[in-house]
Amino acid sequence: MNALIFILLIFIWGCSFIAIKFAVMEIPPYFAASMRIMTALLFLLIIRMIFYKKYSFRGIRKNIPFSILAGFFNLGIAWCFLFWGEKYTSPALASIINGSYPIWLLGLCLIFKIEEVTRTKILAVMLGFIGIITIFLPKIQVGMTENLSGALSILAMAVSYAIASSIFKKFSAKILTLPHLIIQCIAGLCITIPVSYFFEFEKWHEVFTASSRAIGSTIYLGIFSTAIAILLYFKLFKSIGAIRASLVTYCIPFVSIILDIVILRVSPHINEVLGLFIILSGIFVNYYFEERSKKKEARMLPQVVFSNVTAEK
Repeated sequence: MNALIFILLIFIWGCSFIAIKFAVMEIPPYFAASMRIMTALLFLLIIRMIFYKKYSFRGIRKNIPFSILAGFFNLGIAWCFLFWGEKYTSPALASIINGSYPIWLLGLCLIFKIEEVTRTKILAVMLGFIGIITIFLPKIQVGMTENLSGALSILAMAVSYAIASSIFKKFSAKILTLPHLIIQCIAGLCITIPVSYFFEFEKWHEVFTASSRAIGSTIYLGIFSTAIAILLYFKLFKSIGAIRASLVTYCIPFVSIILDIVILRVSPHINEVLGLFIILSGIFVNYYFEERSKKKEARMLPQVVFSNVTAEK
């Protein structure tokens, strides 16, 4: 089940970078981010009304401040940087910079001791990052010289994502639920709408002249890339941990390569093939050694129990 969720997230979030590009080409970026959150919030409220009619928000009151804080960083601040940055960068460049998010998360986990960091996890994270750099090295070199401000904005988004993930990890059992996601969407809107009003109010009318492609992209981003994808990610996050779940970001560029071939008619270069191999190696190393460690512990447990019983006798 975790593997299926992993694959779905790769596809959904891989397509989101193209969708964001289509949206910000015709809609002001901060307002487009607000539309994404509003669409997600409406969809989540409908889900709650249909499937969770008897569920009360009273039992989650004391954890609401943490959920609001997570919403600020995961949706509000991050997406202001993401949508503005992608207006001046390519979807591929945004995808590669987004791949640095696990590096920042790993650093936070080390600093605040949120999750046990093993050598295997460090190796997997580093291999994944090297693989992404290898795939998009030519794009990075062009993008970082011509669109430095946009690239830095995407980098700030990755750091914001990492801060939000550290909050999720610290309070995962309490705030990774549908009611808390609704609260996070509201918190995100408290960031994006004021920012949009301050910087883009005179451009809000452009929404009414936007094409169906741009509007459809925001709907896709709200329903699939936000509401459905985050609920799936929450489940994955709880099952396999923060760092292992973050490895999904390394596979997102796979979709970018496919989109380059299908939409832009660009064939992958040797560095992209090599990068894919490095990324897969990182994921394989992480899962292989984690599973081997679990099996070793399972084999040792009966021996420990037996030795304890013998000692007591």
